[in-house]
Amino acid sequence: MTDSGSDSPRQKVIPTRQEFVAALGPASPTFRRLFPELQALYQQVAEAPEVAVRYRQWQAYLSIVYGSAVGDPALFIRHTYLSLTARLVARLFLEPGVLLAHPEDLAATVEGAYFREQGIDNFIEDDFFTWVLHPDAAETGIELLRRLAQALAAYDFSRARQDLLKGLYEGLVDPETRHDLGEYYTPDWLAEYLLDAELGLSGNPERSVLDPACGSGTFLFTAIRLITAARLQRGEDQFEALIHVLDQVMGMDVHPVAVTIARVNYLLALGDLVRGPHPPVLLPVYLSNALVLPGSTAQAEPLGGYAEPVHTVHTGEPGLVFELPHTVATSPEMLDWLFNRLTQYLAGAELRSLVQEREEAIQAVLGAFHNYLRSPKPRTPIPEPLNPFATEMMLRTARRIIELCLDGQGHLWLFILKNLPASVYLAQRQFDLVVGNQLGLADGFMARCADLYLKLGGLVAMVTAKAATAEACLSSGSAALKLERVVDLEGVSPLFKVPAWGLVAQKVAPGALRQAQGERG
Repeated sequence: MTDSGSDSPRQKVIPTRQEFVAALGPASPTFRRLFPELQALYQQVAEAPEVAVRYRQWQAYLSIVYGSAVGDPALFIRHTYLSLTARLVARLFLEPGVLLAHPEDLAATVEGAYFREQGIDNFIEDDFFTWVLHPDAAETGIELLRRLAQALAAYDFSRARQDLLKGLYEGLVDPETRHDLGEYYTPDWLAEYLLDAELGLSGNPERSVLDPACGSGTFLFTAIRLITAARLQRGEDQFEALIHVLDQVMGMDVHPVAVTIARVNYLLALGDLVRGPHPPVLLPVYLSNALVLPGSTAQAEPLGGYAEPVHTVHTGEPGLVFELPHTVATSPEMLDWLFNRLTQYLAGAELRSLVQEREEAIQAVLGAFHNYLRSPKPRTPIPEPLNPFATEMMLRTARRIIELCLDGQGHLWLFILKNLPASVYLAQRQFDLVVGNQLGLADGFMARCADLYLKLGGLVAMVTAKAATAEACLSSGSAALKLERVVDLEGVSPLFKVPAWGLVAQKVAPGALRQAQGERG
């Protein structure tokens, strides 16, 4: 349904970040026109169960980010605008010159079907901000999307070499009462300096990188560019480089919008690696809390009578807890594949419920899902059947999701369950480098992340306030972190609201750290 031959006779502009903010940011005519219309549309559907649960869960995640409930409908609309803009940018990056005007095209871009057709399965999902496609909002929502796409049509995103969305993110993501947080965003040059000059990523592009609070993805964007350039320069082809980057550079954040923006920036950083033929892609950026690993029965003996650990996912909704078997929770490919497949069973349950009793419909669908889980699945990411115990646990979770779907809550829980367990997988995965900006976070955040996610011998590089001592920043958790060097940023202006420095430390065995401290003493 696309019209790829409809390029404007005017040459497309390669926008700078400043130009993009001027055209789409909070002071732009586009934002000023669309924002009140989005507000009015949201008010029409806010009480619908599917929309209301998205708003409640968005608020729950923001309360983790800011330490208290700060979400309000106006901020929700700003986040919706930012998320929709990011999706359209990604579409125009992959398909330059396409005229995004047809309702089916716009809907497929916003809910992710287009990207799945391009082999990028988890990139755009049915998350908090797809409420604009609710049946009672879709006609007006599609028209607003068409006008937003029209505002983007002048730009050539395929040749952009900047993290273009960073400026929009900084201008729209924080509540008005927390506008000072914008003083803490990492500039591009600092991310590149820490990754390359301090950590030597270009000279050693085999190293794996995790940013556990990735925000808009500045460190991820930079790491991908450095690793890709180094690998291509030494003779790897694009296929090989893509496979390696996807396995090496990962991130997570607990901010609902940050993950969307970081995924788009991850895609933009991959550039030509994904714009031509490529293998299936799962972008390894997740909506997950780095400091919280979903509880596991493995912490109890003997596994609570279970055959394998089971991870509990708490939702913030009263009485609503999901369980995932360890087999599934520790495999992003399995999570993505099974929950994508479950959407078909949800559709079946909705159809059956029109002609059958609710429980009869649920049982019929669960029976079919059971058969799928226990059958071989050749030519899929999970060719082997699930074991009987994991199958039973997945059926429990599937039943709860089906019930919620039949209650009108839509598919949001599939998105959450594909993302939240990522901290379990990433902690099991372990990384050579853990990097990030700790400003605005608790002093021990990066040290705790090094404890959970960093390999022994790996390096953590963090930006942190000078007011916190190096010892305080490096002493959280059980990890033994040996300070390697300090990068003084105080004389650099303009930079942050507070005096800051960069700390680089190595994860060592506790005995080695005590010995080093004794030698210094």
